[in-house]
Amino acid sequence: MNKNLKTIYVTLIIVLIAVVSFIGIYVKEDFKYVNKIPTYQLTKSLGKTIISNLKIDETVNEVKYDENGNVVEDDQEDTENTNYEVRQEAVNKEEIRTVENYKIAKEIIEKRLKDIGLPEYIVRLDEENGNIQIEYENDVNVDAGTYYAAYVGKAEFKDENNNIILDNNDIKKSEVGYNQTSSGSYQVYLNLTLNNQGQAKIQELKNNKEEQSENTVNENSVDTQNTTVAEENNVAENETSNTTESAETTETSKKAISFYFEDEEIGDVAIDDITSKNQIRVNIEEESSNTTTINNNLNEAAVMAIIINSGKMPIKYQIENSQELVTKLNNNQINIAIYVLIGVFVIISLYQIIKYKKDGIVTVLSNIGIISIFLLLLRYTNVNVGYESFYIAFILEIILAYIDSKILNKIKDVKTVEEAKQGLSKAYKEVIDILVLSVLIAVVFSFVKWAEIASMGMVMFWGIVSIIFGYFVFTRTLLLNNRK
Repeated sequence: MNKNLKTIYVTLIIVLIAVVSFIGIYVKEDFKYVNKIPTYQLTKSLGKTIISNLKIDETVNEVKYDENGNVVEDDQEDTENTNYEVRQEAVNKEEIRTVENYKIAKEIIEKRLKDIGLPEYIVRLDEENGNIQIEYENDVNVDAGTYYAAYVGKAEFKDENNNIILDNNDIKKSEVGYNQTSSGSYQVYLNLTLNNQGQAKIQELKNNKEEQSENTVNENSVDTQNTTVAEENNVAENETSNTTESAETTETSKKAISFYFEDEEIGDVAIDDITSKNQIRVNIEEESSNTTTINNNLNEAAVMAIIINSGKMPIKYQIENSQELVTKLNNNQINIAIYVLIGVFVIISLYQIIKYKKDGIVTVLSNIGIISIFLLLLRYTNVNVGYESFYIAFILEIILAYIDSKILNKIKDVKTVEEAKQGLSKAYKEVIDILVLSVLIAVVFSFVKWAEIASMGMVMFWGIVSIIFGYFVFTRTLLLNNRK
């Protein structure tokens, strides 16, 4: 391959890696662009640590019962009948406030936090009173985490008489979906998969609906047969009667059940529209072509799906408060550390370019590629990055500059490829000791149980790996292509 063409290829690869590392790769998902490159896993020394407290709901409600012992809702109350028994009932009754239920609630919260993708959190349970504390590390969406955690997760289907047809125990899983309608708009929906028990209930509901429809049709047929055709004065009346009865039949066929989430009505589902034996689709809001509205509907459906899949909480909790813990470094200090590292790199780069000219430019370009690979490795290997990582980054810059100086001095006045290869071999032999020593230290540190030391070890290890890879793939290739 032509040397100039090879140089161009390597340069483009370095630029591409740098763009991915420093900017990211954005992919459109559910009407918004998402960076597919992982974020840094920050330790407590850099990221925020926020404590959210959930306490058991101590609310006591007034509940009305009729003479048959049935609960009377406000919208069902008969103004003429005041013979109701009013009882004071706690939201969380004593019989459900058990250690077993507290543990179940903790497990459900942990599942929810995991499903929404929070990177670091700790859920603590006080078994004496059931209160739960969630510790969030790093710059995560704390409000979203606590918001998900506090849900009871109550999901129900009710008929027109407010009777519960299905509940959480009948739902196997829930998923979010959307489809484009004929008008070009998008309809977001929640797809609920039923278990065997739920399927049996839906089948029973369909059978009852079919029986009602048949009974209505039979009644219409009997009425029609009893009509005397000869009585002209009754023709119009019969037509009106049949029209009314036909409307009743149509109304029966459109009979629907309503889906409720946390006692809020989400939407209706016609029984005839339940074509699958084990799935029910609930539309979320109206269809829309507005991107913001679509995203809001998707988020609303996603919340319900995650909550339903995690299970219904046996205990109802209230969000008490949240408090932020002080980190070892504030944002200004972190920015200063980053600026110092950038400043050192710029000074070293300018020195190399001024002293070594074309070779200096090549080395700086290669170093950008090495740093880009290093930052990607930290993110893809989930290395915990803390304030101590800045010390290691500074040491890695010094090692990088030391190796650069050895290489550039060995090939400074070299004109041919063969002489350059010999010079590079001599340079590698002179720096191999510091590379081996750095790897050994990194490996030892990585296995230390002290998190900060282990973090330093992993940062150094991937830094040395990046340097070795970069020199053989980038630096060596570009420097040799500069020779005849």
